[in-house]
Amino acid sequence: MSTAIAAYHGAFGRAVIYQLNRPISTHAHREGHLVFHLDGPSAWSRLHRGAALLPPNSIAATNPWEQHEFIPGDRHAASRFLILYISPAWYSEAGRNSEIPLRFGQPEVAMTPRISNVLTGLHYVLLGEGPNLCIDTAIYDLVSACFTQSWY
Repeated sequence: MSTAIAAYHGAFGRAVIYQLNRPISTHAHREGHLVFHLDGPSAWSRLHRGAALLPPNSIAATNPWEQHEFIPGDRHAASRFLILYISPAWYSEAGRNSEIPLRFGQPEVAMTPRISNVLTGLHYVLLGEGPNLCIDTAIYDLVSACFTQSWY
């Protein structure tokens, strides 16, 4: 079962909450993306730069045009992910710095309290259950915090 539960499209790209338990074969796309494992069995994100284990509460970062694939940990029990597909041009413009491209330092990003707080708010807003917040601002804050964290 691979099911989209919620989706939001904006200038940044798109944010989607998925239930996944099927593999996604090797592919690449122009957006960078961040995969936030919300709950369910662990999975793997295999990238050109290496593999990222995705236990619950973990984050995998994929650069634009980087080949990657998804490998579920359990094909019977689906895991829930929030995935951000991020336009590199939007990231440069939103950060007002065209000199810094959207290139993550590592495929695994550590979950910090700041990232966790923004992620939780965004998750509930996408499901229509959360407080009113500016989704585009929350997404920029989340991407920026993950970008910085990927270089540690």
